[in-house]
Amino acid sequence: MERIKSLDGIRAVAVFLVLLFHVGLFPAGWVGVQVFFVLSGYLISDILLRERERPFPEYLVRFYWRRSLRILPLYLFFLSAVALAYLSNGSPKSLPDDSPYLLTYTVNFARLRAVDVGSTFVHLWSLAVEEQFYLLWPIVVYFLQPSAFRRTVLTIIAGTPLIRLTLYFILRSSSHDVDWIGRNIYCLPISQFDAFATGAAVVLWKPLLLRWAERGLMVTIIVAAICGVSVLLHDYLLYKNVYKESLGYQMYLMSDWGFVWAYSLINIASAFLILCAIKRAKGLRFLESETLVWFGSISYGVYVYHVPLLRAMELPLESWSRPATLFMYLVAVVVVSQISYVWVETPFLRLKDGRKVRRLFGSRRLKIDESGDLQ
Repeated sequence: MERIKSLDGIRAVAVFLVLLFHVGLFPAGWVGVQVFFVLSGYLISDILLRERERPFPEYLVRFYWRRSLRILPLYLFFLSAVALAYLSNGSPKSLPDDSPYLLTYTVNFARLRAVDVGSTFVHLWSLAVEEQFYLLWPIVVYFLQPSAFRRTVLTIIAGTPLIRLTLYFILRSSSHDVDWIGRNIYCLPISQFDAFATGAAVVLWKPLLLRWAERGLMVTIIVAAICGVSVLLHDYLLYKNVYKESLGYQMYLMSDWGFVWAYSLINIASAFLILCAIKRAKGLRFLESETLVWFGSISYGVYVYHVPLLRAMELPLESWSRPATLFMYLVAVVVVSQISYVWVETPFLRLKDGRKVRRLFGSRRLKIDESGDLQ
């Protein structure tokens, strides 16, 4: 696959939104995670569809070999650093309770507990959801015929909002804690698989959707804006309280049944954004800038390290509105992520199509899959 620079730019924007969310400057920044899910669904589905002519064992080993080299080195390095910190000073205190979930990529299920995971690890739920997607999706792609796979993708996209609604009533029977209910609807994989399926839909219907890319993105942005204003107005009239900074997309989307429809709307907008980037739409050429492409290339490290670094600085929330504080934090995140990319990630990425893979599958020439570098 040819590497598309603007997709790195999308990753850069998405991870920056998440970063702003965690420092408290942009309450709607969590939507960056949805963008990542849709982008991952697009890239992984494209890779798997290209590879499905291979024998099943080779197909699976190649996929998991590359995924492991992309994801595990940085993640295990991070966990090792956290373990050393805990042994030296007893922090983070939640590590003993959270470690079984961290080691098994089930942090999202840990959030079902009455006490949430430690603040150092709370963002890793999304990595767990992606890993759970990787366990299921290669099998679905390989064994379903093209027509059946297309129907499955459409069924997931259409049916997941109903699953989220069902989960709401199930969880409400256990607790009336709105945040707990919203958090678990958000973090369960079954609630997020429509994001990955939306990305897969981009692959399956790319020629048709490319014709509508710019108009589709414009329409979804307008619809999202109208819905956001409606939520803000409803909250103000009903509760005399409004979070304007969230643009109507407060975390967990519990207002006006947003957890049913708003995730789907964000997913569709993300899909059209990806299509516009592929098409190199004029208004999005900035995504191809060297700075954004570089920032996107280290976005996995930025995502993993930005919350622990935020906790390590232990600054009061109001201090983040100061430009100097934010700049100092951004520099720290970028430096750590760049060092990690060069010294931890890159040596393993070079193995993706190296001698070890050739020894597994013979001496024939193997195609380099650039998008395998994406998280």
